[in-house]
Amino acid sequence: MISYIVALCQVVLAATLLLAANGKLFRSDQFIDALRLSRLPDTLVSLFSVSIPTVEFFLAIALLLSPFSVLSITFGASCILLIIFTFWMVFVSMRNMHIKCGCFGTASDTVGLRSIVRNAILLGCGLLGLALSLKVSSALPEPSLEMAIIVVSLELCLALFQSFHSARSFLLLSKKDMSAVEDNFLSQTN
Repeated sequence: MISYIVALCQVVLAATLLLAANGKLFRSDQFIDALRLSRLPDTLVSLFSVSIPTVEFFLAIALLLSPFSVLSITFGASCILLIIFTFWMVFVSMRNMHIKCGCFGTASDTVGLRSIVRNAILLGCGLLGLALSLKVSSALPEPSLEMAIIVVSLELCLALFQSFHSARSFLLLSKKDMSAVEDNFLSQTN
């Protein structure tokens, strides 16, 4: 039973990190704005805008593909990242900066109690996974080439879904736009 809790922690953290990495990569403008508005120097903004989504992506993959012998290290690294994010959110919130965190692209909330609690829950999930992975192995299968292909394929599907979701307003016409197109077509054919 405990090995299934470890697996659940792996999947929850990996999915969250993948969503966050994709959101920051596809809609980096909001994430960069959040970094700038929190008064970070431009050199750190440039560095973090690339490195944070990259670290999130690789940690997500590592959570699902780490051999059981190093899974606790992967959980530990994920917890460190979540602690840094939580401290940043507390810093921003205590200074009454009204910043959208850019954590998940445009779907992000303004930094506040809700985002801090969300991060605390994720941190709790990571700490639980860390503590349990020191005692038992995960219910997920040992990493293999097939598992790597499945995980990367799922990541690509998620990225594709997120890109379509963020571009849906450009891909679909509203009823008003459709009526205008029909009227224009009808006037050209007459």
